[in-house]
Amino acid sequence: MNDSKINELVLKHEREISQLTAMQEILVKQTERATETLEALKDALGEIKLSIEEQRKELKVAIEIRDKLDEFTQNFLIQKNSQEQTNHKLFEKIEALEGEVEGLKQEIKKLSEATQFARWLDGGFRILSKRAAVFILLALGLMVLGAFLGIDLHQLIRK
Repeated sequence: MNDSKINELVLKHEREISQLTAMQEILVKQTERATETLEALKDALGEIKLSIEEQRKELKVAIEIRDKLDEFTQNFLIQKNSQEQTNHKLFEKIEALEGEVEGLKQEIKKLSEATQFARWLDGGFRILSKRAAVFILLALGLMVLGAFLGIDLHQLIRK
């Protein structure tokens, strides 16, 4: 009986060993799958990290571009306001100059009216002969002299 007990025990242990071996193989396969999964997760995390780094760089570039655009916008607004002020000053100067030009036009008109009589006289004297001009000037001179001296020219001419 001893042999049969020993055989039974050996068989029992062999079954247990084969079960343990089967369990060990299952655990090894599960460990390999877990390792593969962990490796896949590690690779995925590495790719995620690279992607985050790329996005960080792109975000940094986008922020720099936004800052430059803000700076350009500010400079543009400053230049626009400066140009508006310059235009306003120019329009004020133009309006002042227009007023001065109007005043000068009025003065020129007055001078023109005053010189028209002189032109008429000048043109009239050119038309007359030189002798007639001399006689007219002599007569005008006598009239002026007579007026200053108080001589009545009508009576002088009649005599």
